[in-house]
Amino acid sequence: MRIHWTLGDKMGEVGIVVKIMPEGMEIDLEKLKEKVKEVVPEGIKITKTDVTPIAFGLKALLVEMIMKDESPDELIEKISGIEGVSRAEIEKVGRLF
Repeated sequence: MRIHWTLGDKMGEVGIVVKIMPEGMEIDLEKLKEKVKEVVPEGIKITKTDVTPIAFGLKALLVEMIMKDESPDELIEKISGIEGVSRAEIEKVGRLF
């Protein structure tokens, strides 16, 4: 019975990685990370953040999150609206069991 409850609790959740491109190299990615945390809708949990090099000194912010299995459009729209963000795109999505 307990195993059934544990699996049922996780059904309907997905892990998502969002790649956030700053407008330029001068954007402070630590401050950008804090702004992302502020705009993430309730019910979405940030599990990890990382910085990855892109090209010519430009770096992107990768944010791993867990959210309900529903459209991420609102999330992407809110992140894209942050000052200093050039664009936000979904890098990976996977169902959690």
